[in-house]
Amino acid sequence: MKRKISIFAVLILPLVLSGCFLKSVHPLVSDKETIELPGISGTWGNGDERFTFIKEGEFDDLSFNGIGGQDLDITMTDTGTDSSGNLFRYFVIYEDLNDEQPDSSYFLGKFVQLDEDYYLDLYPFDVFDVDFRSSHLLPVHTFSKIDLEEDSISINLFRDSWIEDQIRDNRVRIKHEKLEEGILITASTEELQQFIKKYGNVTEAYRDPITLNRVD
Repeated sequence: MKRKISIFAVLILPLVLSGCFLKSVHPLVSDKETIELPGISGTWGNGDERFTFIKEGEFDDLSFNGIGGQDLDITMTDTGTDSSGNLFRYFVIYEDLNDEQPDSSYFLGKFVQLDEDYYLDLYPFDVFDVDFRSSHLLPVHTFSKIDLEEDSISINLFRDSWIEDQIRDNRVRIKHEKLEEGILITASTEELQQFIKKYGNVTEAYRDPITLNRVD
């Protein structure tokens, strides 16, 4: 049986984080491979941006009024469990703090361990009040390597220009589509994991890390 997540937001929300990140049609982690990442729950921030991670099941204990200047009413219903019996999902709030009123985006986050490293798959939530323009935006998965300490976290997003250069120079083979906006990866989840295992420790594959300290 599937689990249903319903999100009701007062304002129209961006469907994807802006930026030159590696974008994929398929997720990096299947439901049966999701893991809990102890210590990640809570709010992490710096002067420019803020991330909040809330594990599924913890919603009843938290208030979401006024996040990013917006009121958010969340309803989660469970109609069963997946066949593995394990499914760890996080509600992720991203806030851009550069504006006078923070700009917020909402994501479904799933963690996976590949070899010795932890990775985060983010996927935007659907919202009800979507206008004609935003209905034409393509929601995609973005991946990042996570380095978690007790009071700090580094989020290392894959850089799309790196993979684009590798594909153009025939140094990397992975299923993709060339779009006007850049490369869209179309490889399966299994193929994505093999790609990450092979290139996940290549420093040049990542953007500068987003370094955050624990706020709450």
